[in-house]
Amino acid sequence: MTNKYKKIYYQIINQAKNRTKTENVLYEKHHIIPKCLGGDNSKENLVNLTYREHFICHRLLVKFTEGEQKYKMLWALHRMAYTEKYTITSRLYEIVRSDFITSLKKNHPSKNESWRKKISIAVLMEWQNNYQRKYKTSQKMKKMWEEGKLFAKFGSENGMYGKEPWNKNKKFPGTGKSGKDNPAAKKFTIISPIGEIIMIECLKTFCEEKQLDYGCMKKVSQGKNKQHRGYTILRKEGHQ
Repeated sequence: MTNKYKKIYYQIINQAKNRTKTENVLYEKHHIIPKCLGGDNSKENLVNLTYREHFICHRLLVKFTEGEQKYKMLWALHRMAYTEKYTITSRLYEIVRSDFITSLKKNHPSKNESWRKKISIAVLMEWQNNYQRKYKTSQKMKKMWEEGKLFAKFGSENGMYGKEPWNKNKKFPGTGKSGKDNPAAKKFTIISPIGEIIMIECLKTFCEEKQLDYGCMKKVSQGKNKQHRGYTILRKEGHQ
C-alpha cells in the first residue's frame, strides 16, 4: 500500500544510503525489499541501518503491507522484539505481540490440512529413521565386541557412566518379523518343572509351543515372578 508510513520508510532508507558511517556506531544490513517479499542480496537492495532504525523500519513495513505480506512482516517484527539488540517499551511490546498473535490465529499454516499431514508424516519418518539408526549402531557394536575389536571401559572412563541407556523403556522398531526370525528376539535358558534345562531362542515361540502364558513368562524373565507353571528362567542373554 502507498501511505504515510511507506513515505517515512523510504525517507529513513534514503538518508541511510547517503550518509557516511560513524565510528563506534553499530550498524546492520537491512533488505529494503525483504527477501520473503521477493527481495534479493544485491547492493541496490541493501542498506546499513542502526539498530534503532532497523527496528523502526520493520515496524513501518507492517503498516503498509497487507494479507500474507503483512503476516510475514509481523513475524519478522515479532522475532526482533525478542532479541537483546533492540530495547522497546512495554507499550510497544504489547502492540507488537498483540498484532502478531491476531495475525497468527488467522494465517497459521496448521489451519491447512495438507500442511498438517505433511508435518505428521515428516515427524513419523524422523522417529523411525532415528530408531533404525540406533538399532543398527547397537548391532554393529555388538559384532565388534564379539570379534574382539571393542573393549569395555569401566567406571568414570566409560562414556555412559552415570547416564541412562538410549533404549531404556523403549521398544525396538518393527521389523515385520516375529518369533525366531525377529532380530530383536532374546535367548533364554529355562528350567522345566522336572528340572530339564532348555535353551530357547525366542520366549514367545516357546510359550506358544508349551501353551504357556507369554505375559506371565515375561514377568518371570524380568524377575517380577519366580516361576510360571513350574517353569523358571535361569539366564537370559542380550539381543540376538
